[in-house]
Formats: sequence, structure tokens, C-alpha cells
Amino acid sequence: MNIPFLAKFLSRVDQARGIDQIRERARNFLGCGDVAKRMLGGLALVGIDCRLAAVFTSEEYNFKTDGHNVIEIKMGSDWVLYDAFLGVIIIRNNEPLNLLQACKAISDNDYQINPIGTLQLPSEIFGMDINKWIKRVYQIPLIYKDGIFYTYDFATVDRNKENQYSFLPYSTWLKLFYNEEEKLKAKEKT
Repeated sequence: MNIPFLAKFLSRVDQARGIDQIRERARNFLGCGDVAKRMLGGLALVGIDCRLAAVFTSEEYNFKTDGHNVIEIKMGSDWVLYDAFLGVIIIRNNEPLNLLQACKAISDNDYQINPIGTLQLPSEIFGMDINKWIKRVYQIPLIYKDGIFYTYDFATVDRNKENQYSFLPYSTWLKLFYNEEEKLKAKEKT
């Protein structure tokens, strides 16, 4: 995946729909879920395949920085994570990551934050350094489908029930959201 192409692509969506201005205003008045849903609506209007996702902390709740809504955008055959609230993608080795890859890269401290569009990335969010905040929040990946957020995280089954998230075995989650089984079969044939 070519980052300049992705930046140009998202910037065109921003310009065509005024998303950048809406996002800046929305950050002052709306939460991340509202911003993500508005971005999903804008992307859907121009025919782009995208979905709502979220990240959640596995640390003790503080009721301020426990979770965050994001989106994934289909680019070719791959999903790319886009944080519409911050206006960034998470990259590793200049490659944009999907939700699962981003959570792993952040856990391994092997990631960069790449702003997309014209917004300036804040150095702090909710009174925390942006990297500390990302490390706290981007721990448990969840993807929204048919009115339910799904995760595979075994360590948080009780928390998932408490928050009305649904748990799937890891292999089922991968197959449902990333079609990993098909990708593995395709690789074996080449």
C-alpha cells in the first residue's frame, strides 16, 4: 500500500465532502463515535467500502480514556485503519496497517502515526501524551457487524460481557473480518 496514494485518496474525500472541516468542528462537540459514523457516511456516499471498528484498553478503567471508535477502509484487497477523530493512520515501515496489525504494532512499540489531510495532530489528547494515549487505548480490537462489536480477546471475556461486546474464537474472528483463510489459500497456490 502506497501512503501518498492513501493520503491523496482520503484528502479527495475530505475536499469533496468537506469532511476535514466537519471533523475539526466535530472534535470540539462530538465524540469519536460520532466522528467515525459521520466519516463512514461520507465514504459510503462516494461508494467506498468501510466499516466501524473500535479499540479498548485492557487496563483498569478510568472512564475517560478507556475506548475509542475508528474505521477501516477497504483499499484493494486490504483493510486500512483510519482514525477519523485524529485524522491519522497507523503505519509500520511506511505501510498502513489494519486494526489488528495496528494493535500488535503499538503493543510492540513498532509503529508511527501518520496524519492524513490538513489537520494538525495534537501532541496531547485528554491530558495525555498522544503516544501514551494510543498505547493505553489501542489494546483490544473490536469490529462492528450487524449491530454488535466483536472481539477475540480471551483475557477480556468478562469485560466484553459487561460492555455487551461479543467474543469469537481468534480463527473465526480472522476469517469473518479479514478473510485470512482465503489469503492463506491464495499464497499456497503461488
